[in-house]
Amino acid sequence: MDSAEKKLANEYGLYLGGLSVLVSVTAYIFDLPYETQQQLGYLGLLFALGFIIFILKKVKAISGGYMNFKQGFKTALRMIVISSILSSAYLLTYTLVINPDYQDEIIEASLEQMEEQDLPEESIEMAVEWTRKFTSPWLFVVWGFLGGVIPSLIIIVIAVAIMQKPKPVFENTVD
Repeated sequence: MDSAEKKLANEYGLYLGGLSVLVSVTAYIFDLPYETQQQLGYLGLLFALGFIIFILKKVKAISGGYMNFKQGFKTALRMIVISSILSSAYLLTYTLVINPDYQDEIIEASLEQMEEQDLPEESIEMAVEWTRKFTSPWLFVVWGFLGGVIPSLIIIVIAVAIMQKPKPVFENTVD
């Protein structure tokens, strides 16, 4: 990865991460319910897809119309990792400082869903216990980071496989 590709990945990683933070702040300001916030995660994947396609086109453009798989993959992955780090930093700030009751809100929403399904009390108690364990602020950040990177990896592999255009082995052949 050359310096132009790193710069591109860094720049658009910050843009995508900033967009993700903006969506999260908007959800907080408008006090959107937890279920709606979950659905905004799907919107985040669409943003990621758009940014991945955009950055791959940029890489091809700065490389004279060519891009091999490794070149596209590394650039797009770097962008997603930077974006996910920024988003995770906001998530940590949100769960520890801005809304320290977020874990309780998640548990309450889960509890309501389970009660609507008429689950036995024992199952509900066990599920709440596990939800509490897996939604601590630090684990939430880990899950958030992995939730941003892993689905994006799949998108990156598919997009790069479709958009790659390796340089010909023999560019200047004599006829």
